[in-house]
Amino acid sequence: MKKKGILIISLIFIVCITVFGIYKYTHRVKPHEFKTDVERQEYIQKFSQVQGENKEKAITENAGGLTEVRLSNKGALMKYNNVDIMLSTDQKIADSIKLIPALYKDTNGIKDDEIQRYFEKNKSTIITVLGIDTLPKLKDFIKTLDFLKNDTIKEAKIDENSMKKEGNILNFDLIITTQNNKTATYPIKVIATEQNGKINCLVYWR
Repeated sequence: MKKKGILIISLIFIVCITVFGIYKYTHRVKPHEFKTDVERQEYIQKFSQVQGENKEKAITENAGGLTEVRLSNKGALMKYNNVDIMLSTDQKIADSIKLIPALYKDTNGIKDDEIQRYFEKNKSTIITVLGIDTLPKLKDFIKTLDFLKNDTIKEAKIDENSMKKEGNILNFDLIITTQNNKTATYPIKVIATEQNGKINCLVYWR
């Protein structure tokens, strides 16, 4: 009976792993597909439209200080001339902007040893979302966030004159504006990679 119980548990475990694997495969990120060139062009035109200034839709605050702010001129990303790269970059920038207020709130006023513990605890997220991979870089970045004191982000905009594309690397300055019209400019590097037909963009805040 004991062996039978172990066998049943093992079978259940195998089934769960198989189902999870199938789910991950069927829900993987796929390249954006278009049936016709007209459909592709219409999509790009819609993507490149300047975002409105409806503050209720552009900004959603909660107790954690998070915001939902998208690039107001994301059409500038068409410089990539690849829809999947544009979409991935736009989303990665949005994820970065969402993290920044929480990062400022969590680290404002804390000591160096506490920042170190914070970095160790959240290292994976900080590296993935902001491209900041060392403690000294994080400390330097935190110092630039003072403009968020008692304020919230209302707009993020690419300085299109600063855009420089070399191969799969795009550099530009990102201008962040708060509700009280305070601004901060961050040099951004985006590296686009493709593996097994899947587009992935790495964003580095500097």
